[in-house]
Amino acid sequence: MTEAKKPADSLLKEADKIFQEGDDKLALEIYSAAFDQAQSEFNRSVEVEALAQMARVNLILGEKDEGRKWLEMAAVRTYDADPMGHSRYLAVKGRF
Repeated sequence: MTEAKKPADSLLKEADKIFQEGDDKLALEIYSAAFDQAQSEFNRSVEVEALAQMARVNLILGEKDEGRKWLEMAAVRTYDADPMGHSRYLAVKGRF
């Protein structure tokens, strides 16, 4: 199964695992795929989580301005009633 054919939540979990293992660049690629897939599934929560993590990885990679771009996109999509997406957004926002 290709990355684009996997459900968004599966891609997010995969990216989180790779991020925890320290492969930031690969994690960024998979977070991006998770975001794209979440958009096609209308899964706003995973969209927010993926965008927040894309911001966090860019911050780690020293690309603070690029990270802010992703964080701003997450800010527009997040909402209080989404505990997963909103909490991840807030955690990354705190790092900035």
